[in-house]
Amino acid sequence: ACGVDVNAASIEYCHKKGLQAIVGKFPNPILSGRIFDAVIMNDVIEHLPDPRRALAEARALLSLGGVLFLSTPDIGAIIARLSGNRWLHLKPTEHLTYFNRHNLLQLLSEVGFKTICCYSVGRNRSLSTIIDRMTTYSNILSRVARAAVPDHIARRIHFPVNLGDEMGVLAMRD
Repeated sequence: ACGVDVNAASIEYCHKKGLQAIVGKFPNPILSGRIFDAVIMNDVIEHLPDPRRALAEARALLSLGGVLFLSTPDIGAIIARLSGNRWLHLKPTEHLTYFNRHNLLQLLSEVGFKTICCYSVGRNRSLSTIIDRMTTYSNILSRVARAAVPDHIARRIHFPVNLGDEMGVLAMRD
């Protein structure tokens, strides 16, 4: 196994756990010639200037029958459409490409992947994070919640949250 991430703190954490990881972008030349049974791209594809090339590179790293898992925001989700320009994942300086289920599955097919499943993924979030992000949709509601729950308590309370606007895709190298 080998990890690649632009976040140096994440790589340092991996090193402390005894894992092989490098600071860098994907695709990365250090991986050339290596073969993996799985490639995982959590919240990566939307940040890349050439998602098609990245997926083709991921496919080249996979053994025959190897699998790719990726997660990315789903701009086609109901909450994304209802939120419009207030959608939490609308980050034009960070997210270079936006995907919906149709265009992502089409792209995966075009670069040689067979989709196994595509579903919405949730995350565990602290109440503090939920309240902070609530400002995107209702500043008043966020202020009331912040006043009602002290931050030192809100940081310790966690909930599973799935708004349906993040998707996970499992695909196999064709």
